[in-house]
Amino acid sequence: MRTLKAALGGAVLLALMHCSSPPRRDDMVKLATLAKERTGQAVAWRNTAEVDETIRREVKSTLARSFSIDDAVRISLLNNPDLQARFDRLGAAVADVWQAGLLKNPAFDFSARIPVHGGASKIESGLDLSLTDLFLRSARTRMAEAEALEVQQLAAQAIQDLALETRRAYIELQTNLHKFKIEKLNFETAEQSIVMHRRLHAAGNINDLELSIEEANFSEIRSGLQKAEIEVRLSREQLNRLMGVWGEDINWQIPDAVPALAREENDLANLENAALKNRSDLKAVAQGLEFYRAELDATKSVRWMPGFDAGVDTITEGSDFKIGPKLRFEIPIFDRGDARIEKIANLYRMRLRELENLAINIRADVRVARDKMIAARQQVMFYHRQVLPQRARATQLMQVQYNAMLAGIFHLITARQNELKAEKEYLDFHRNYYVARAELERAAGIRLSPPPHGLAPERKRPPRKPGGEFEVTSPASGGGREGDKETK
Repeated sequence: MRTLKAALGGAVLLALMHCSSPPRRDDMVKLATLAKERTGQAVAWRNTAEVDETIRREVKSTLARSFSIDDAVRISLLNNPDLQARFDRLGAAVADVWQAGLLKNPAFDFSARIPVHGGASKIESGLDLSLTDLFLRSARTRMAEAEALEVQQLAAQAIQDLALETRRAYIELQTNLHKFKIEKLNFETAEQSIVMHRRLHAAGNINDLELSIEEANFSEIRSGLQKAEIEVRLSREQLNRLMGVWGEDINWQIPDAVPALAREENDLANLENAALKNRSDLKAVAQGLEFYRAELDATKSVRWMPGFDAGVDTITEGSDFKIGPKLRFEIPIFDRGDARIEKIANLYRMRLRELENLAINIRADVRVARDKMIAARQQVMFYHRQVLPQRARATQLMQVQYNAMLAGIFHLITARQNELKAEKEYLDFHRNYYVARAELERAAGIRLSPPPHGLAPERKRPPRKPGGEFEVTSPASGGGREGDKETK
């Protein structure tokens, strides 16, 4: 009996020795540091009621005022439910690491045979522990660690993707707000034109064809105003979706003045190498490669002994007590693990090809984003220095001609409409530049240093009064930056 107690005590002690406590990891700290480096903003895992309430108060406080593009990114990183689900997935992966370090519980067997027609009862008991599980514990932990690191890198990439989409949505909304104001000015100009055409038609100075053409143009401009208003609403909803807000929280405001461009661009050299070093999705695929490597090594190590259990058996029959060791192992006759090894080897090669393909695509993404940003910047600079001043000059000269009664009001209105059209095109190029810049940051896996704003307008244009009926200070020469105003 003493021997049985000693065996049971030893088995329990062995199991307790291998019990694992929750692993101490700093995954969220690493993600927060990376998010600060790549996006300029922090992230937090809303896994407690206290953290959740703190973030809700911060979000509401930010939405209560006119917030910037960096504020929008911060709200998205703190409040987006899909990103929080990524963090929950990371928490589950960490729990898998904990589970991988635990041994299987020992199994206790007990059976009793009681004779029907008298005689001594026979009692059998046993305690089994899987030695294969103990042998594979280290490899199993390495696999779980590799998977957790892969999930961590995927979460890091999701942070960068969300920041990119938020910046793009914010820029789209700012641009659409400004274009809506320009469309409104264009509509007011066209409205004055159609009123004058109808007066001339009533006086018999123009025919039905000329009036019909002008009315059709006015209808198109009014349709353009309605389209601009719809685009503003759609842009707001996209930003709502990314920031994870709803209900009363959607009644926020942002400044409609688009940011200025820098006089000089950042250094764009060595971005491909930086991307291969910093892209989190590339690191995630590499961690997946490590997972299959560890699984392949573990499968090969137990192919000739896939199952091996050891334990103690006891038999009690009357006053006779017997105890002895018990071994059970699987004989690899039919299944020697070749199929599993071949499968894992192919999965390893597949992940290796995926890593190579992703590296090629990353290099191409960096080049494309860089070229798009450079091209957009050139277009913005061309419009700022050539097209907009030329259109503004044409409108001013037409104003002089009109004041000298050498040109009609319709010529002045047409010149003004052409100027507003150029301003809308300028805003599109301006938006394309900042979107391409955000895409380049995402493609390179780094945050480009904020360029110093300073592309000042080359000259200020005085307000114009076509026909004395409205006055507008246009954002053309200033690129629609803060300080430009529109009044009626």
